[in-house]
Amino acid sequence: MRKTGTIFRPVKGKDNAYLAEYIRSLGFDCVFTGYPSPEKVEAFAETFARAGLYYESIHAPFQNMNDIWAHGEEGEAMLAWLMACLEDCKRLNVPVMVVHLSKGITPPSVNDIGRSRWDRLVDAAVKGGVKIAFENQRFLANIAFVMELYRNVPQVGFCWDCGHENCYTTNIEFMKLFGDRLMYTHIHDNNGIVHGVLENQTADDLHLIPFDGNLNYNRFAEHIRNSGFDGTLTLELCGYNKNGYDEKYTVEQFLAKAYDSVAKLVKMCDGE
Repeated sequence: MRKTGTIFRPVKGKDNAYLAEYIRSLGFDCVFTGYPSPEKVEAFAETFARAGLYYESIHAPFQNMNDIWAHGEEGEAMLAWLMACLEDCKRLNVPVMVVHLSKGITPPSVNDIGRSRWDRLVDAAVKGGVKIAFENQRFLANIAFVMELYRNVPQVGFCWDCGHENCYTTNIEFMKLFGDRLMYTHIHDNNGIVHGVLENQTADDLHLIPFDGNLNYNRFAEHIRNSGFDGTLTLELCGYNKNGYDEKYTVEQFLAKAYDSVAKLVKMCDGE
């Protein structure tokens, strides 16, 4: 049976162990987190193990992601940050690290210094037995570059963020291009094309629960079926206190609504 997953976000006033156990009780199998620090991901790993959740992925840091393409100390520092995350994935037996390739609306161009750093990261991943899933964002160029560059490296694959596609690149269906490389999913909803992008670069990247926006999930399911992907369907949702969810639902109701949405997607993707 296909597994379901979700991002794990701490909630103010709620114990992490309680949240993990509640997430598991709903039926979720897997979780992923960001990378706040080695100590915090280790604590997450222990909490998830006790709750019976599989810690399937860590989202690598991306705050200074454009530095990876730059000469000098800033670029090496960004690579070191990614390497540290990779090492913790290996140490904690987290099989997938999801990686952004750039940040913002004016990312650097693909260049040799960036390529050399990606080569070093991918080499470390292969040696460490960790998979790297590169995620689609605003532009095709960078993701196409690494998909071609590492086409013969089984440890490298594609993380499809359907929400990014819906609000940033409505003219591109990434699964038609890279569906055969699909390794991980970031599933969420929004209201489509970004408006006021210069004022707020994430204006419409709302990370809503599926079916709360205008994303075409029939098309989503068709892409999953056509790809043959039988891995986890994983939600990447906003925090409970975002987008008015805390005004409508308790934390438990929010998580239950999230699980209902992904359970519906499983049926759609598996043709049930």
